[in-house]
Amino acid sequence: MADVSIVVPVYGVEQYLRASVQSMRNQTHKNIEIILVDDGSPDRCGEICDELAGEDDRIQVIHQQNGGVGCARNAGMDAASGEYLCFCDPDDLIAPELVEDNYKLAKANDADIVMFGMRIFWRKKGRGKIRESIDVPPHSGVFTYAEYWDNFRKSHLLRGTAVNSLFRRAFLT
Repeated sequence: MADVSIVVPVYGVEQYLRASVQSMRNQTHKNIEIILVDDGSPDRCGEICDELAGEDDRIQVIHQQNGGVGCARNAGMDAASGEYLCFCDPDDLIAPELVEDNYKLAKANDADIVMFGMRIFWRKKGRGKIRESIDVPPHSGVFTYAEYWDNFRKSHLLRGTAVNSLFRRAFLT
């Protein structure tokens, strides 16, 4: 069983997919599994997923008809064996220590969810140059469910999304 399962819904991203998966393979925490869910992508994504799985036995691929990102994440979650789940988009690049640092935090605090910061980049339509980026830092600290809702539910600064959180799988299921 893996400590962390990284679930990646894949659709229409053949130009980004290899670099994204490589950033997952380069994690300092090695006891991971990477679940690539080819959501009926019309490009070469399915083929690339299979090639990547042939290069690393921590990668498994699910091929399914297009059902959208939610269905793809659910299929990956159903196949996951990890104690924790991390969702990544197939055009994301993740820092080498992301899994290790957040898994350690989760274990040390017996946490159901660990949220972490991210940097978002936008490209101007039709242009290759990055137009803008923004850092979205998490609030620092350990909070119970009640403390979270009492203190942060109205805060625009805390952006908990599927792709900047580590979830205890049993908590989600």
